[in-house]
Amino acid sequence: RCSRDWSSDVCSSDLKIRTEDFQPVAYLGDNPQFMYTAPSKGLTCANIKSRSVFLGTSGKNSTSDIMTRTIQSHLGKNVSVVYYKGQNDAVRDAMAGHIDGALAGQSAASDRLVAVFNTTDQTVNGVPGMRECLGLTESLKATYLVFANTEWRDTADISRAITSFINSDQFATTSQTLGIDRSRADVNRQVTQGLARYRRLQTRIEIGRAHV
Repeated sequence: RCSRDWSSDVCSSDLKIRTEDFQPVAYLGDNPQFMYTAPSKGLTCANIKSRSVFLGTSGKNSTSDIMTRTIQSHLGKNVSVVYYKGQNDAVRDAMAGHIDGALAGQSAASDRLVAVFNTTDQTVNGVPGMRECLGLTESLKATYLVFANTEWRDTADISRAITSFINSDQFATTSQTLGIDRSRADVNRQVTQGLARYRRLQTRIEIGRAHV
């Protein structure tokens, strides 16, 4: 996290790469956000619209902040937004009962927290979406992709590098942390299909360069 801007995980000023130099080659999975609250708060879909609540976010203009302010605009003055310097601090205060709730990924799940709703329009792991709980049509989820640098010519090398990661303990740990529920076989299929598209892209790039 950037020490100068707590609203994002990385400072744009620190990035030395151009996003246009990268192309997605595999889809890892999605991770919706969940509104977590301490059981002692008794926060539910039935009463969240009628009571005053303090909801924590991981910083101004963060994804959790954008969605929390969307909830605030829908529910009105009953919702107060509390800004933290990171998601962990917000979840920790929600767990302690200092605030009524905080948005976080599935990895924050704990027996000391209750998930009231998730930020998609569908039920996830038995937790209702925002449409069912709040009547909101907006939704939010993080999508995780594997990208390859378009300057990297050897797709066999890319395939070996990605396959090595997928078959490693790190992939299992990362998947659990991010709340990604996809098998290695599914991701490998995505890599195969993604690299086929990547090869076609490389051909177009080479043709384009030949005409420059």
